[in-house]
Amino acid sequence: MINNINYNYTTNQTPSFKGLTRIFKKRIIGKQKTYLSLVNSTDKPFVGSLPKEIILKIKSITTSKEKINKIIHTVLNAFSDAADALKTAEVQSGSLNCQNYTNQIRKKAIKKGIASKKATAILTSAFQKLGLINSNEKIQVKAIKGGEGGFGIAFEILFPEQLNCKKKIFKIFKDNVPKTYLDNHGPYAEPNIALYISKHQGQNYKKSAFVETYLMSPQKKFIISEHADNYPTKFIDWYAIQRFLKNLNIKYQDANPISMHNIINNRIIDFGSVTYDIKNLSANALKVFKLLEKTENESIKKLDDGILIKTIKNLLTGKQKSSKILPFDLENALDAFFENRIFSQEVKNRLCKIPGINKNSIYTD
Repeated sequence: MINNINYNYTTNQTPSFKGLTRIFKKRIIGKQKTYLSLVNSTDKPFVGSLPKEIILKIKSITTSKEKINKIIHTVLNAFSDAADALKTAEVQSGSLNCQNYTNQIRKKAIKKGIASKKATAILTSAFQKLGLINSNEKIQVKAIKGGEGGFGIAFEILFPEQLNCKKKIFKIFKDNVPKTYLDNHGPYAEPNIALYISKHQGQNYKKSAFVETYLMSPQKKFIISEHADNYPTKFIDWYAIQRFLKNLNIKYQDANPISMHNIINNRIIDFGSVTYDIKNLSANALKVFKLLEKTENESIKKLDDGILIKTIKNLLTGKQKSSKILPFDLENALDAFFENRIFSQEVKNRLCKIPGINKNSIYTD
């Protein structure tokens, strides 16, 4: 399953990559060890999709599916090579020190400038040879002032006007980072978080909480996303963002009402530091958890434990089979629900008779 990653044309004519893309969309994994296992299980380095404007340009050149795939393959390799060039901008010496601050800033700027020129040449050459841009046009990669964080360096990609593709962000992940933070930051976690959020966020990016993401590579360590400048200029509505996060049962720890440096035009521009909020529950698992709470309240109100027991039985043996709830989500929801509840021995006995119930999860003190 993981090794079977190929191009798949979706209804909006944007090719995506099966396998890791499908896995990342289902849930936030949040474990570096699991990420490494998944990434090492495939020789296909990409997840997500190319921007639709580039795909439309490719399709205007040829209608042959074989030729389209070849062009896409070349474009992917070009972005991958450009990412390798941009990685040379990383300064391996660690944090800046006060004594040589000015010199180190200058050296970093020079490194980014040289890396940007190399990436510009790589992308321009590939797109010109493929006929995606004219011979007198170029795709320019530029460093962004203040665009470097603890885990990555952000660059702008500027496309020729005739390609009809708005500027994007090209984020390159650093190698020289603390490994203890890679559960929720960096080249493995952030593509996972981006794909999971994009699935639930939908395609209406005029009202989205996060910027749209495109091509990503956990192996090549880069992520291409929408530039925040492409969204309508808007003041930050912290409460609207909080509602979005709550609906997905996630929390974003790198922004708060006081420090919101990762939010521009009311969009969160960084995907690091996103975790589940309640007991590691995904959005689907949270729906089950809330259903159980609602049913429990009804049982208490009507003094009838059978209402709750019937709901749990239906989830495990009936309705769950025809729903979109994954078995893992259902198990997590039930475990979280049982964790802090005390049932009478009679209710415990009735629960334990339900096929598929995890008897160890029922509170027994």
